[in-house]
Amino acid sequence: YYYGVLEAADGNPGKAATYLERAHAHAKRLPGVNAALAYVYSRLGRGKDADAILTSLRAGNDAIELALADAMMGNVDRAFATLDTVPWDDTDKINPIPTVINLRANPLLASLRADPRYPALLRRMGFDQ
Repeated sequence: YYYGVLEAADGNPGKAATYLERAHAHAKRLPGVNAALAYVYSRLGRGKDADAILTSLRAGNDAIELALADAMMGNVDRAFATLDTVPWDDTDKINPIPTVINLRANPLLASLRADPRYPALLRRMGFDQ
């Protein structure tokens, strides 16, 4: 997964797709995998494949993954709006740690980190900046 993210960030969507497809086949529940693969498919002009992933995420009510995909695809306002609906304090349903790792380290999510709403999001998740 991380190799795919780095290849995508370096402008190599073809290589990124290879790594991300492998990650998706073996660990599609890993936070960020579906979002990154949808992003890479959109960069490769594979809109139907990207839409299929996004439709699956919507059907599964995966708000976090949808928000990550939105952010990667440049829809930062929609990403924040979606992340604002996540019950971060309900630790029986949500583990914020994998998400905060993605938010802080994933180069494809730099647009979220650059946004003035980012520190407030981290606080809602229970983390300081």
